[in-house]
Amino acid sequence: MISATVDHPFYIKKSDNTIGWGAIDIKRAEKFITYQGNIMQLEVGDKLFTSNGEWIKITSIKPNGEPVQTYNILSFSGTRTYFANGILVYEEHPPYCKTSYLLELLSERFPNAFLIIQQILLRLG
Repeated sequence: MISATVDHPFYIKKSDNTIGWGAIDIKRAEKFITYQGNIMQLEVGDKLFTSNGEWIKITSIKPNGEPVQTYNILSFSGTRTYFANGILVYEEHPPYCKTSYLLELLSERFPNAFLIIQQILLRLG
């Protein structure tokens, strides 16, 4: 079992043998993930690439709506990919978009968040 945000990119193989990056929520992933090629919809039946060089099939996807502990690992190896829990993933959040992404997430959970933050910033000068 893997817990991840809905926009986290995994290296996948589709049933037609197309290989590339996939996420549960494509639109959200495309907003702040930069890499070559298009992101694909992650679906049951797709396969994930493992650190053993094998492909394992996704048997279910169950978003639970619960907060997920996340870690942003930035290019420590000179690449933007790494193995997390034995699965090949892509560096999720480039630094240049992190602030706008966090504001967007905050606004989704708290509709007035943007206005509140704007008022605080205006008061701070």
